[in-house]
Amino acid sequence: MRKEIDFNKLFDKNPKVKYGMAKQFKIMAQENPSLLYPLLDKFIPLIDNENNVIKWTAINIIGLLAKVDKENKIDPLLGKLYKQLNCGKMITVNHVIECLMYISMAKPEHKNKTTKELLKIKNYVYDTDECKNIIYGKMIEAFDKYIESVNKDVKIFVEEQTKNTRNSVKKKAEKLLKKWNKI
Repeated sequence: MRKEIDFNKLFDKNPKVKYGMAKQFKIMAQENPSLLYPLLDKFIPLIDNENNVIKWTAINIIGLLAKVDKENKIDPLLGKLYKQLNCGKMITVNHVIECLMYISMAKPEHKNKTTKELLKIKNYVYDTDECKNIIYGKMIEAFDKYIESVNKDVKIFVEEQTKNTRNSVKKKAEKLLKKWNKI
């Protein structure tokens, strides 16, 4: 017998219940996205939720459900997700980058537009340079997952990151360039 999903636990006043449910939803979306897909319409408006954990959970779920999105409900959300890249908040941006990565992996027709939107991040302002560096690292991880053939603009961006002041970003860039040079 399948256990019923209690969506309202995501809004419980008890943080342990709320955040525990957020974690459960993400695990469900990773392990059995078809089970959670019927709730997609409930997650979509949560992209604008004032509670960051709920917002981030919704963004994560949307990306993870892209691979089972036979009704193309996620496609109309791309513009809204792209706008979030310029919200100035590093953690939100990192969640959006991961979401867009999953969407691009599941729906290759969005790869080029997503790549262009991610590269615009270089022009956006975040709290600190270090925040931007962390975002750059997340971008490199995303490019590594969904780009099969090397795009000139992405390669230039990744090459620039080999001089990044954040060592982990520099290493990610060097590793990705080595991978691409083997292709």
